Amino acid sequence: MTRRRTPRPLLGNLNERRDVEQVMVVQGAGGVCKTVLAIRAARDASVQERYRDGVFWIDVARGEGRDTRAAGGADARTF
Repeated sequence: MTRRRTPRPLLGNLNERRDVEQVMVVQGAGGVCKTVLAIRAARDASVQERYRDGVFWIDVARGEGRDTRAAGGADARTF
């Protein structure tokens, strides 16, 4: 991935709804830099300002099969 800034439309979406807590899901084919995008968004100053208590990273795709992903999704819902 070339060095670029995090897309402003993504960050605007993360920051515009202040009355609700949000879960942002990034999905797509392997190798399209989903992880890079998520890390850049989490490290962005405007996102850190909005979410002062922190940003949680929950990897729900590790492991084998559907049961592992379902367990990760359950972990995400506990926050």
